[in-house]
Amino acid sequence: PQHIWGGDGVTIYDSDLVWIDKLTFRMIGRQFIVTGYQAAGRVTISNCFFDCKTNWSATCDDSHYWTVLGYGKSDKVTFSGNLMQHCSGRSPRIANPDNEAGDSVWHVVNSVFDHNTGHSLDMGPGISALIEGNVFTDVAQTSLHEASPGRAFAPSDKAVCSQCRARRAPRRC
Repeated sequence: PQHIWGGDGVTIYDSDLVWIDKLTFRMIGRQFIVTGYQAAGRVTISNCFFDCKTNWSATCDDSHYWTVLGYGKSDKVTFSGNLMQHCSGRSPRIANPDNEAGDSVWHVVNSVFDHNTGHSLDMGPGISALIEGNVFTDVAQTSLHEASPGRAFAPSDKAVCSQCRARRAPRRC
């Protein structure tokens, strides 16, 4: 990584029904996982360890910046049960590559973001995200403030969750 700044660990594009589970990512030249410009379809990234500790840091703080990049149009990604540790940003970066409206949907759930010197979530235009049940410890900035942000819903307390439950339609048999 000190000599080659390029190459992604896993690239997913123009695909469907992909499951990445129980992997450790470390010492990758650029992004650990990236969805390309084509739709990544239905993807689950679960129970992975993103070890961002490095001696060759773009942010000069021994933390990897380029972690997960979701740029595919029409991505449908579940990001669940992952540990993002010692990162400094883009954990993940989710946006439409053309900086316009899109229909990518991400569910970021039950993941741990630990010791992030920069920002964890980076949500740009053209995406919708449901962010729930995550833990942020020793994180400088939970989310980067975008000029043209995507849509995100992150229930943070019982009152918000109660409002959602109250608005649900009654179940019919």
